[in-house]
Amino acid sequence: MLSGTFLQLLTEHHTWREEQWVRLFDAFRRLSLSQVILQWVMSDSQPFFASGPAGSVRSPLQMILELGETTNIEVIIGLVHDSDYWLRITQPSAAVARYLANRESRIVQLVTEIAPLSRNYRSFAGWFMNEEIDDINWHEPTATSVLHSYLQRVSDYLRLALPGAPVAISGFSNAHGTPAQLEVFWRELLSAAPAIGTVLFQDGIGARKLTLENLPRYLHAVRAATDATGRRLWSVVELFEQTGGAPLDSGEFRASAAPFPRVAAQLQVEAACASALIAFSAADYLLTPTRRAADLLSSYLEYTHNWGNPS
Repeated sequence: MLSGTFLQLLTEHHTWREEQWVRLFDAFRRLSLSQVILQWVMSDSQPFFASGPAGSVRSPLQMILELGETTNIEVIIGLVHDSDYWLRITQPSAAVARYLANRESRIVQLVTEIAPLSRNYRSFAGWFMNEEIDDINWHEPTATSVLHSYLQRVSDYLRLALPGAPVAISGFSNAHGTPAQLEVFWRELLSAAPAIGTVLFQDGIGARKLTLENLPRYLHAVRAATDATGRRLWSVVELFEQTGGAPLDSGEFRASAAPFPRVAAQLQVEAACASALIAFSAADYLLTPTRRAADLLSSYLEYTHNWGNPS
């Protein structure tokens, strides 16, 4: 069963009424979710943590932390989203190092602002480093060194900012190398950044990066790396089918809810390796008012009912 979901904050969430947030968290609770991972609380220059004058208007982050507390749902806070991230990390290593140093400064400023709020809520369950580490852009030794240094500095700062707060990071594979190479990559990365405690591995099924046939080998490789370094592995279950955007076409990313038989197969494969299964994402592909999302939701609820009440 899914134990959590990602949640992407968008401009529209600034105008959400309290009852809209309540409905969303009620839906999460009906799905028996116990974790919400905010993919970011700053998107480019747009913050989702700033309240109105004298706290008269609660920010999206504050609403989420409050509702997490009342519904017993943990909230893991993602940091900074850059819309040009994937372009910037393809540059020469010196330029990437400068970009990451600037990103680090923004993260430090962000965490300085939101740590006092976050520590006041029992629902706060740690930080999510949302860089999404892939197996293509960091392949060369110089790039690897730049990445390791950056991840060590930022994760160490997060651990210092709120001691005891867990730190998580996500990644995925394009099947660019072998599973053995992926294991070495993640083992070295985690050894270089000891403050990172959890890896969220995106299954890549919805984005067509991996297949149900080769996913187990790559997932087992990351599990071997987390086991070797004493970390946790969570799996990100993509609930969508990509219908547009790279590499399918040159347009923006588009997707619709996946058929349940495929999702059921993902759950079975990933439960064999990961200690938690995190949806990407319930709000977008289970709870939206579309026929495909409604079909996926009803099938998933029937599946969980049968799972909890075996004949």
